[in-house]
Amino acid sequence: MALRGPWEREILVIDDASRDGCDRILDEFDSSMRIIRHAENLGANATANEGYALCRGKYLIRLDSDDSCRPNLLEELVPLLEKNPEAGLAYGDVALMDMQNRITSPAANVRRQGRALVGDEFFELCAENFICAPATLVRSEAIRPLLPVPSEYSFLDWYVTTGIAHRWKTAFSPAVVADYRVHPENQHGRMVLDGSGERISFSVLDRLWAESHRAGEKRGRKNLVYGENLYTYAEKYFGAGMNTEARRCYERGFRSLPGSFFKRGRWRRWLATHIPRTTYERWKTCCTKK
Repeated sequence: MALRGPWEREILVIDDASRDGCDRILDEFDSSMRIIRHAENLGANATANEGYALCRGKYLIRLDSDDSCRPNLLEELVPLLEKNPEAGLAYGDVALMDMQNRITSPAANVRRQGRALVGDEFFELCAENFICAPATLVRSEAIRPLLPVPSEYSFLDWYVTTGIAHRWKTAFSPAVVADYRVHPENQHGRMVLDGSGERISFSVLDRLWAESHRAGEKRGRKNLVYGENLYTYAEKYFGAGMNTEARRCYERGFRSLPGSFFKRGRWRRWLATHIPRTTYERWKTCCTKK
């Protein structure tokens, strides 16, 4: 696949000691790519930091091995950053695909609720991680102050996008520019089970709220942002059958954002955390039949 556009491109590939035959595949490509091979697996954070440090371009995109960008990505996103120097990143819509490369949702997978195509999305991004990495082009000038990504942030995309949006505007193209793979069992699922996802998310938020930049705005929006994140983790814990953790997050979410407790059935699931899950499932089935 070739990315279209009249721009000079630098492609840096880091093989983090993969065991899937990636080394043989890379040998088939032309020598215009810079290829770095690790003797041992260093992990996503170290590899991303290495790549960011080595790239020399005005704009950067980080692509994981299980996602793909489309040929129109540069055509759609580079002009947005060129025309809007106040934007630190530009992103597009994505198609969702499964493990067999089948497209399961072809478009409209980025939820923006009709906001302007160019604007301030800092608080919206803090409340919900709706930008997908393979569809995001960032301005080097905007990401450099955030590097290196702290080693404890094992999902780094949200740290990058919220950090950029804290001081820069964002720009959006409704065109589908990438394919994002949805895993049945992925890193985010494991991070729910061990609680690390919640810890990292609130560490990112605490770090942003500790900065003096936009302090007044952040004081006014803290309950909303923290409350939405608490409800998000409550739902994730509930879906994983972790009643104690879900109940804690529902109740903390209620204290931060009480009005949202009664939206989307959250109060019913909070009640369900007080009873065995089998009882709740039988009750839900009976209600559905009625």
